[in-house]
Amino acid sequence: MSVPNWLVFASGVVPIKSRSSKKIYQFDIAVASNPQVYEPFVSDMQRNHFLIVSYLLFAGLLFTGIPGYGFPAEQTLSRHENKEKKSDFVPERYVSVYWAKNSPDRFLDILTGLSPEFRSSYLVALTGGAPVAQWRWIRFEFEGQGVLHTGMQDHLEINAVIIARWMNFPWDRWIDTRMAFGEGLSYAFQTPPLEPRSDPDEARSARLLNYLMVELEVVLPGHPRWSTFVRLHHRSGAGGFFFGVSGGSNFVGAGIRHTF
Repeated sequence: MSVPNWLVFASGVVPIKSRSSKKIYQFDIAVASNPQVYEPFVSDMQRNHFLIVSYLLFAGLLFTGIPGYGFPAEQTLSRHENKEKKSDFVPERYVSVYWAKNSPDRFLDILTGLSPEFRSSYLVALTGGAPVAQWRWIRFEFEGQGVLHTGMQDHLEINAVIIARWMNFPWDRWIDTRMAFGEGLSYAFQTPPLEPRSDPDEARSARLLNYLMVELEVVLPGHPRWSTFVRLHHRSGAGGFFFGVSGGSNFVGAGIRHTF
């Protein structure tokens, strides 16, 4: 019997027609209950998740930057009702709130694996931001954050971040999407106990550390001033650059944003 092709989505695995057969192959749920069959398949599925998401985002970035491809700027409008082009610089202040849960996994492992482990440490963040410049479809913003930690950590944190946000994807007429990366400084009012990579009694962290964020945002259909997003919230010593700290912390979460 020929081996079917598999189409892997972020939500799971979907069988499709094999090119060499007209039969539709179905995924037997009993296979998933057999660890000997399922376990080696999980790692392949995680890698395929990351590859497919990366290919889609890369294709969006590529085609929106090539003349003649993607959608005209007037078809992918700003969230303002005045219909100004997204490639024009239009100040859009915003406020956001998001909730996140701590993962002991490393920053890159979370981005590539897309299935992090979690532990009982949480944060709630209130943020406010405003654009400071724009180059083509990349909008540069300043964001300030106030963060409350609960669970395994119990302290306050403030962050100041410069964000580069890609504003234009070729599918924006159906799903208005943005992708963002931020770099800045983070100050904790107590030294976080979860940040040392080794034995907490021997290792150390610091109140002032480097801050990184990666975010994927989707505008709510029919409500152009509201959007939802997923974010990876990261604090670390940047490989020892900050006070010799080699550890860090990662929180994965989701939130909602209002633009005005």
